[in-house]
Amino acid sequence: MHDGPILKPIEPINGPPQVVSSAPNGRLAEKKPAKTAQPSLAMTGAMPTKADPNETVRPSGELTTGEWDNFLKQWLVDAGYCSAAGLAGTDGTGFYAASPSWDAVWWDTHVEKILQDDDSELPMQIDEMSCLLEALQTGTAPLGLWLGGNKYKVIQRDANFQSGDYTYTWLFGKRPEMGVHIVSTGSTIVAGIYDEAQQQTSGNAKHGVVAVAEYLAQSGY
Repeated sequence: MHDGPILKPIEPINGPPQVVSSAPNGRLAEKKPAKTAQPSLAMTGAMPTKADPNETVRPSGELTTGEWDNFLKQWLVDAGYCSAAGLAGTDGTGFYAASPSWDAVWWDTHVEKILQDDDSELPMQIDEMSCLLEALQTGTAPLGLWLGGNKYKVIQRDANFQSGDYTYTWLFGKRPEMGVHIVSTGSTIVAGIYDEAQQQTSGNAKHGVVAVAEYLAQSGY
């Protein structure tokens, strides 16, 4: 299936996030900005209403405005690649940047009905970060790959995905009307969600997410 024309990467409007050199090897070390956005539904523990786990949730929480949040907004969301994007560490501490809102990429622990082998449904606690890390590490997600309250099916994983001078772990997840491309540089996870209702495509989303991952890898992340 043809995904349409590939959009070209754009330069950040105000330049990339600030980084500082670290001795002695000159690699770039992260200078994390403080989160300046007000707590969204996900941060306060309140969940947007979702009547059915197959329903697509498109949150409209408080917009994020931190330095890394704006980086994602300029490179992926405003560029038209993705409807939402996030940055997380691989240490399990969770996302530290999101656009356009926290709700769009991450919900706090929530309970969902999970289909069992006997076709029954059992309410189970979902930790979205744990599901994401398991999918990246193994290519499987027994409870589903959850991002922003939406459940994705893991379609493909490549632990030796090469682009430019670097090798990454790449993961692709899909659900009705939406999909997500996830790239891990080894220390940083980039997640980009595309929304077919917004005329976004898998090819463009992957292209944008990989471009961001390349920039981060080149900067020492």
